[in-house]
This record gives sequence, C-alpha cells and structure tokens, in this order.
Amino acid sequence: SPPTGFDTAAVHLSGRLPVAELELCQVQGFVGDRDQPNLCEYEGGLIYTIAAVACLYEREGGTQKFYRGHDDDITCVSVVKLGGRSKHAGETRAATGQMGADPYFLIWSVPHCLTLYKLGVGVFSRSVIGVAMSYDGRHVAGVGMEKQGDGTHVLRFETNDGSAPAQRLHEALDKLE
Repeated sequence: SPPTGFDTAAVHLSGRLPVAELELCQVQGFVGDRDQPNLCEYEGGLIYTIAAVACLYEREGGTQKFYRGHDDDITCVSVVKLGGRSKHAGETRAATGQMGADPYFLIWSVPHCLTLYKLGVGVFSRSVIGVAMSYDGRHVAGVGMEKQGDGTHVLRFETNDGSAPAQRLHEALDKLE
C-alpha cells in the first residue's frame, strides 16, 4: 500500500520533465588522492577540478566560475600565460585531460571558459594523466595511461588545426617498478 498521505492520482506527473532548471552556483570539495596535477594557480586565482568540472576560484571577491567542457572526470590540469610573439600573448589558457572510454584533452581560454581545441580523440585508450603547453600555445604534450599492458604514451600536438598528433615523443611499453 502507498505511504500515508500519498496521492496516487498524482503518479502520472512523475513521468514529466520538471519545469525548473538547476544552475551550478558553488563547488565545494577537491579530489586530493590522485597522482596527477589537478590544482593550478593562475594570475588572480586557482583552478581545481572535481568530477567533470574545472572550478576557477577568483581570489579577489572569492567568486567561482566553471568550465564544463568535459563529459567524464577531469584527470589533470595545466595553465600557461601565453608569451612570445603569439597574437594571443598575455592570454591565460588551461589544458585539462579526462578519463573514459575515449579520453582526450581540451585547451580552453581561462578568462572566457571557452573551449579552443579538443585533442587526442581516438589516440588515448584509458586516461590522460598529464598535459603541458609551450609558452606560445602552439605545441601541447599529452600523457596517456593506456589499457593494461600498453604502458604510457607521450604525444605532441600542434594547435594549428587541432587534428591528429604531430609527433609521438615517447612510448614506454612497461611501467618502471
């Protein structure tokens, strides 16, 4: 029998989508048990990750912004302020890698939380465990933890077209013990 006070005539309403929407306002918590870097400092704040969200904590004012370009847990983060003769010199960019069935990493604009490049799709097989960018933002390295027995791969990508890896830098078939 239904619980006391339960209106069985209203059961048909439970199959409808709600009219209201949720908005992410605040992120509390931090994944601190990973070997991969998931906390970075940038001019004005901190970037840390939890699940598929990169949280940008602005020191001044104590506010948060969120980068939500991933569809699985973020496994690593790297930040660089572009320099050199780049037309984007002075801009701060982040790279975040993820785990999953088809892991990849994203390069995004920190001030705008806007995805610029999606790299490594179809290349990594288990998880991206490290990312690093050159000072001018043209070259990006991604480290992938591969399926059991396949070791670790380090790949270099060029952000000119965001397509296939430009050069395989290193391949270790067995982990060092």
